[in-house]
Amino acid sequence: MELFFQQLVSGMASGSLYSLLAVGIVLILKTTGVANFAQGEMGMFGTFIAFTLITVFQVNIYLSIVISIAVAGGIGLLVYKLILSKLKDAPALNTVIVTLGLYFCFHSLAGIIWGHNTYNFPQLFSDSTISFAGIAISKQNLGIIITTLSIALLFSLFFKKTKIGIATLAVAQNRYAAKLMGINIEFIYLVTWTIGIMLAVFAGTMLAPVIYLDENMMGALLIKSFAGAVLGGLASVSGAFFGGLLLGVVENQITTFFSGELKDTFSFLIILLVLFLKPEGIFGNPYREKV
Repeated sequence: MELFFQQLVSGMASGSLYSLLAVGIVLILKTTGVANFAQGEMGMFGTFIAFTLITVFQVNIYLSIVISIAVAGGIGLLVYKLILSKLKDAPALNTVIVTLGLYFCFHSLAGIIWGHNTYNFPQLFSDSTISFAGIAISKQNLGIIITTLSIALLFSLFFKKTKIGIATLAVAQNRYAAKLMGINIEFIYLVTWTIGIMLAVFAGTMLAPVIYLDENMMGALLIKSFAGAVLGGLASVSGAFFGGLLLGVVENQITTFFSGELKDTFSFLIILLVLFLKPEGIFGNPYREKV
């Protein structure tokens, strides 16, 4: 039982990172209609920026993360303004191909600038453990969970209490009706695209100290974040968050009590099962359209 709860906390930590990326994916998808397959690589690129500020310019680690998130958000804004905004009336397949192209661009650019070595990203939290009711909990995992939930709470308040946040939810619900109500759709597109990239960078800087830092670090995270988004529901931002969290927990329990070889396979199985049994996701509602 102690092992179960230890792995539960560990699964919540990894699930928190899936959730951050999943929320960004769904937010961009619901508002702009674009599935951004380059989101993970843009998050990786921003993580390298933070690493450079820390190691080369000796900037405080937490300040470096804030700066890198802001810089990557600006890069994401430019990418949307210069490239994606030109494709808003193009077929969905065109935007998919463009974001896949951006994936390879950022992947290659990171390799050119920082090389293909693996780097150790400085620890954000202590790697020691604390004991509670006989259960040893890693301070690093606890720090990731608390930080991620805090970010989720801040974004929840942003969407419910600010005009831009409310307008964003309106566009996500029905972009055409929102436009008729006088909402600046293009501005909201820029906001959501920027937020999605910033969340990806935040997830990258949380992940890098746990594993490593190189140009391949976000590949598995992106796939599992998509799986979490599908599990929770691609039509629900909150569903994507809880879907990512649930995926991390279940995945970790399967790895612990069955086989570690199933860890990566499980994400693909989740996508297939959910699409087959409940296409709208666990937290989504069936969508009906009159024809």
